[in-house]
Amino acid sequence: MKSSILSNKGGHTTNKGVYPPGIRPSSRPVVLHDDRLVLRAQKCDARLKPNWRKSLVKSSKITHYWNPSTGEVLQPKAGKSSPPGFCECRPRSVMLDKDVMLRAEGSYLDVRLNNLWSDLRARYRLCLNALEKAGDVGVLSYKPIPPSGTKSLAIADHLPEPSPSKMTKAHRLERRQRFIFMLEKVWKVAAYEHNLILLDYNIGQILLEELKPYDQAINLYPGTAYIAGFKKTIGDAPLKILAYDCVELHGQKAVKIEIVFRKEYLKRHDLRTAKQFLQQPDIQELLETALRREWK
Repeated sequence: MKSSILSNKGGHTTNKGVYPPGIRPSSRPVVLHDDRLVLRAQKCDARLKPNWRKSLVKSSKITHYWNPSTGEVLQPKAGKSSPPGFCECRPRSVMLDKDVMLRAEGSYLDVRLNNLWSDLRARYRLCLNALEKAGDVGVLSYKPIPPSGTKSLAIADHLPEPSPSKMTKAHRLERRQRFIFMLEKVWKVAAYEHNLILLDYNIGQILLEELKPYDQAINLYPGTAYIAGFKKTIGDAPLKILAYDCVELHGQKAVKIEIVFRKEYLKRHDLRTAKQFLQQPDIQELLETALRREWK
């Protein structure tokens, strides 16, 4: 993941490394923490609005071909068009906020929260805010309160949903409560990435040298050490830990340690609910416990 920390827009660069906006070289930071979280829900459970596709932009990239009659899925091949009876499948996406994207692909929706290094709010709250914004842009629906005196709650499914500009305070409170319910019951954490960015380039180079003997890729990638999760085959490992020199990839003198926990790993350690992901120090302690159990 290309971090906005390393883009150095408005930041400071010295012979020691790159310093992001708001961090002066005189304060001499050695390391910065950054994290990224991916929420996922099945489309059939996410309460999509009838015309939700109009709110997202379709990608030019074909991810797979799907046969609606048989359910068969085929991977695209360079220079070949879709086989007879198969439909082209392309992801759709929309930006909900700065570094917050909603993406629809296949049978699921992802909410991706990136570059959270400068945000001290609980990740759970950021996830909830993202679902509300997905409602504002016309993707996610909620069911409004039925009129007072109505005996059956089933009528709530047929009531019109007010537009964001016409929502009363009561509407917004009700909507937030319903999105809280959806966040805790329907949306699951599909991936969590924690990054350590060593801004002191010399220290970073010493670390890379120390990690060379543990590189699972056996120096296949210069300036990179895979500590866990290196795979030569297609597919992502449940846990990935690597350190790499950012000069070639990001054009900045820094060393990044990337720790990625994917769905299989999080599921194994019962870490799938957004409510478990609060402030960054709490999350670090939670995942450290999971890593100790894994490698005891």
